Amino acid sequence: MSLTNEERLILIQLHLEKCQACLVDGEHLLELDSISAAANRFYYGVFHAIHALFVSNGIYSKSHHGTNAQFHQHFIKTGIIDPKYAFYCCDGKYAREGRL
Repeated sequence: MSLTNEERLILIQLHLEKCQACLVDGEHLLELDSISAAANRFYYGVFHAIHALFVSNGIYSKSHHGTNAQFHQHFIKTGIIDPKYAFYCCDGKYAREGRL
C-alpha cells in the first residue's frame, strides 16, 4: 500500500484517535465493574496504537495474528520495544477473548 505523506499522517492520527477513544471507554467500563468489556476496549486501544506505529514505519497487517507477528518481528525481536511490553499485544488478546 503506497501512501502520500499527508495520507500517512491522517491515518496515524485516525489510529491514535481510535486508541484514545478505546482507552476512555475502557476506563468507563472499569468504573462499572465490567472487567471483560474493559479488557476488550484496552486491547483495541493498544491494537490501534500499534497500527499507528506500523503506518509510521510502512508496515501493514490485515489480521490480529499478523499484527502480533509483525509487532514481534519489527519491534520486540529488534529490541526497539522491551519484550515485557509484548504482553499488551499478545496476552491482551486473550484477555479480550476472556481466556485469561
